[in-house]
Amino acid sequence: MPDVSCGRAGVGHAVLREFITPQLRWFRRSIHQICGHRIELIDADRARGEVYCRAEHEVDERWIVMAICYSDSYRKVEGEWLFERRRERHWYAVDQLERPQDVSFGSWEHAPAPALPDAFPTWSDFWKAS
Repeated sequence: MPDVSCGRAGVGHAVLREFITPQLRWFRRSIHQICGHRIELIDADRARGEVYCRAEHEVDERWIVMAICYSDSYRKVEGEWLFERRRERHWYAVDQLERPQDVSFGSWEHAPAPALPDAFPTWSDFWKAS
């Protein structure tokens, strides 16, 4: 987006580049495998969607594996669909040699505490019904 917001850092592509570049330097190699993508049109110029992804990152001597859900909003600008907002939530972020349960589903210091599956309303509704 031409008017991309990076929160307190400011607005615009140059600000986004300054914000994202240090994060990209956390790892040498990064692979994102898209497992599913659902898009819902809101109107002619707006949409929202969710992307399921398995990411793998080379972080020094470690190989970090993450299961991610991106919640996106999209906006059409001059005939082109662009990201308006992206929210990342994940099930786990661990070294490939670790079992997620053994490290409370997170051992990579750059990943927030896993929000999924508990953040999905259908997950809690399912378990309440048992």
